[in-house]
Order: sequence, then structure tokens, then C-alpha cells
Amino acid sequence: SDSGNKYKELIELHQADPEGHYIQKSLASYMTNLVHSEDLAKQAESLSEALFSNDMNVNISSFNFEILLDSTRFRTIPRTLFGSEKITFLKFLMRIFPEFSGNHIRTLIKSGAIRINRQKLTSPDQKLRLDEFSDFILINNGKKKFFILKLE
Repeated sequence: SDSGNKYKELIELHQADPEGHYIQKSLASYMTNLVHSEDLAKQAESLSEALFSNDMNVNISSFNFEILLDSTRFRTIPRTLFGSEKITFLKFLMRIFPEFSGNHIRTLIKSGAIRINRQKLTSPDQKLRLDEFSDFILINNGKKKFFILKLE
């Protein structure tokens, strides 16, 4: 049967490349399609690829982050939070993530673990202005942890 061949193919892919997570991706797509819709499953798959890819050429601004609205990894902040002043990334991240201490955030930045829209932060004293960003900001903490900020 077609489904039997598909499962064999997934198992072979997994055995050849376990890091590819082929079985997990297939199951996630199937369940999202079953519970929501095929369109949402495709959006989720594209978004997942963008979030966890190391490809610096992926344009994250083209993705529909709205599908993550109920996620703990999604936060909304007003554009006016800091006015038009330039602030340090350290101050910015401390305000957005009050659950983390300044020392913890500083250590993460200095270790190269923090990326903002795929750009690695090299110093906690680097400055930004919120009006320099589009409607969404992607913050990565290491390879697998991310947060998405929606600017309103």
C-alpha cells in the first residue's frame, strides 16, 4: 500500500539521518492537518523550518507568526515601550524578559547564544531602536529556544 511505502521510506530516512527528524515532522504535519487544516499545517511547517534553520537567507518577515499567538514563545509589546531612544540590547531584553536577571542575559549575549532576527549579538551594550524593526522580532537563545515579539 501507499501508506506502507511511505512509512518504510520515513524509517529509512530516519535511519540514515536521525537528526533530520523525518518521522517527528511527518507526525506533526499529520496531526496539525487533522486537528486544524492542511493550510495551517503547511504554514506551521514553513515557520518551523524558518525558526530552526541556520540559513541566514530565510526572510523571517514573510512568515505568519500569528499562528503562534497562544504560544508562550510569543509576546506582544508596544512600539512606544522605549520611545524613539536608542537603548542597549541588555536593557531591551531585561524589559522584555523580566524573569531573567541582567547578569544571566549579559552572560548569554557574551557567549554568543543570543541572536536578534538571526544576527548574533556580540555585546550587551549594542544599541537598537524599535523603529528599526518590522512588525516582528525573532529572538533566538541558542539553537532550539526562540521567542517572537510582535510590535504594535
